[in-house]
Amino acid sequence: MGVAYTGAMNDFTSQTVRSTDNTAITYRELGAGPGLVVVPGSLGSASDYMRLARALANEFTVYVVNRRGHEDSGPIRADHNMAVECQDLTAVLKHTKARLLFGHSIGGLISLQTALAVPLDKVAVYEPPLSVDGSIPTDWLPTMQQALAAQKYARAMAIIMKGLQLSSDAGKLPTSLLTMMLTVLLQLRKGEDGKPWKHHIVDLLPTMPTDIRLVQELDSLQEHFRSLTVPTLLLSGAKSAPHFQLAVQTLADVLPQAEHVSMPRLEHNAPNHDAPEAVAKALSSF
Repeated sequence: MGVAYTGAMNDFTSQTVRSTDNTAITYRELGAGPGLVVVPGSLGSASDYMRLARALANEFTVYVVNRRGHEDSGPIRADHNMAVECQDLTAVLKHTKARLLFGHSIGGLISLQTALAVPLDKVAVYEPPLSVDGSIPTDWLPTMQQALAAQKYARAMAIIMKGLQLSSDAGKLPTSLLTMMLTVLLQLRKGEDGKPWKHHIVDLLPTMPTDIRLVQELDSLQEHFRSLTVPTLLLSGAKSAPHFQLAVQTLADVLPQAEHVSMPRLEHNAPNHDAPEAVAKALSSF
């Protein structure tokens, strides 16, 4: 059963599918046309990708997934790993019968791994964090977890942004100043439900250590993607951090049917925050 939402900003249906272990995985459905599943990145859920989905909805039926532990999907397991993520995504792909797949950041890495086993027509990813000999930085994680345990949510967010170099501007700021700016932003910025963005981020911050474990699980396993023969679009932002650039270039070297497009002036959060319409245009062309 699906729940329909109507109105200018609620033009979607919320659906639920059961994964292999019977955990509920929800997704938002909107638009009309060939089925395209969108897999969010870290600290992102379906609500964060609605600008992207709406930009695609005139050409595709878009299914935006809430990954396990995000919004109203089921909880993350203690033994959570990449196999579980792939089972969840496979359940959505089979239920929707979609043959097109797009993943952002960790959602891109999950998409590529899933595409090794599920028949698809095309796959597109934006800066999947494939770590090559530890190239994706993770040394910031213990400090972030300490901030989270102390309920210092803005500081935890600042540590993530600087640790992963998600924004070139944020990377230039001291952590203390960035924390102050984020404290204000988390109160002033509103989500689709009209509530402060802080509530959304507080719910998602505990999922970050799990996503980092997924990155570490696939560290330096780029060679196993050589068997992925589906046409694949690799998108990256020209202003993104070197470790994201390395990940995309490494995949471009091993994927047999890869097309790499570097998007001018964009950074890591283009699909969900900075430039979703530009990303949607690239996906539509592909």
